[in-house]
Amino acid sequence: MKCSKCGAPIQLNQKYCPNCGSLNEENAKHVSDMENYDSKFNKTRKQVVSNSKWFVKYMAPITAMVIAIIAIAAAIVWNQALGGYDLAHAINRKENKKNNKMIQLQLNKMLDDENYTGLYLLDRDAERTLDSSERYGWSDFYNMAYYYRDLRVSICSLYDPGQENSYYTETALSNASRAIRNAEDIINNTSRYRNRAEESVPYIDDITDKIYMFLKAYCNFTDDDITGLPEKSQTDIITLLSRRMFDDEQKN
Repeated sequence: MKCSKCGAPIQLNQKYCPNCGSLNEENAKHVSDMENYDSKFNKTRKQVVSNSKWFVKYMAPITAMVIAIIAIAAAIVWNQALGGYDLAHAINRKENKKNNKMIQLQLNKMLDDENYTGLYLLDRDAERTLDSSERYGWSDFYNMAYYYRDLRVSICSLYDPGQENSYYTETALSNASRAIRNAEDIINNTSRYRNRAEESVPYIDDITDKIYMFLKAYCNFTDDDITGLPEKSQTDIITLLSRRMFDDEQKN
């Protein structure tokens, strides 16, 4: 840069011109700008520091307290929910133990009446289980009752989508095929319950007959279809259900 008075070369940091001694106006402006910048910077820094101290002193404890209150409230709600479940579970067990004789008469009558779905629901929801020296040997029976119920609800939802507690139509075939596949595993003794109570076997066989009768009546299965079920995957069963229920129906 050059001196504004004599035109001689001059540096920005030189306060006076080395040639004519005149005041370097650019230097004065630069010094003024830097002082102004430093003043604004220091003011902003003090404000930030002040705000930070205020946040740490007041807001941080309040925020921590709010978080703690929310956590405590959530824990209370969770404990109450678990406590409510445990209480209901304890009351249910006490009631079943107190009235066991009457309950066993009721369960055996349901067994004689072939009300397998009712037995399954009582076992699941009310923990009412048939007394037996081989209690866990009845697991296959209860599973078969569940699969029979699941199959019926799934297929019936296709015939009446508006029925109460029906499955969604788009998942009905998938649910039905899964129930059939799982039932076949038990029928062919490939389930994980190897020690099956001998007393339960006739009832498992009866449920098996009911499943096959249902498949013939509602799904148009043939005897050959039934015979081939043990070799079919769940995907194969979905295909078979679709063909028998819809393709064959359209042909007729």
